[in-house]
This record gives sequence, structure tokens and C-alpha cells, in this order.
Amino acid sequence: MKAGDTIKHIPSGETWRVAAVCNQTKMLLCCGWPESMAPWSDCELANACDRDHHRSMLEAVANGTDCRASWARRNLEELKEATK
Repeated sequence: MKAGDTIKHIPSGETWRVAAVCNQTKMLLCCGWPESMAPWSDCELANACDRDHHRSMLEAVANGTDCRASWARRNLEELKEATK
């Protein structure tokens, strides 16, 4: 799962758009309010986004000031390293 993907949060039954992920802890943050976090194991992929949408989502979220923004900035750094 990655930023921009749409997932189903199994415990709540809600559909979320992924704002950012933490690959080390296998957690994700969703878009919207309140700021919500869930382990990957509580989620299933509903729709994977393409590479361009993934990058644009990370760039948009990274401009914020909340926890999602710091995770998105880290995801952008990881993406840069992976494409070197």
C-alpha cells in the first residue's frame, strides 16, 4: 500500500485514501479528518493508484504541518533513493 491508494479499513468498514505510509512499522495514515492511522494488517487494497498519482499525493501531503506531512516527506525521500 502506498500514498494515493484507496483502501478498506476492515475494523470500521470505511474506505480511506492513503496519505502516507511508514514502511518500517507497516502503518498508514489516511487523508481527511480526524487524522487516522492504522496497521496495514487492518486494511485491504481497494484500488491501487498509478505512479504519477502516488508522487502527486505525496507532494501535496508533504506541504502540510501535521504528522502526515512528515511521513510524506520521508516517503518522498525514500522514493528518490529508490529511483537513483
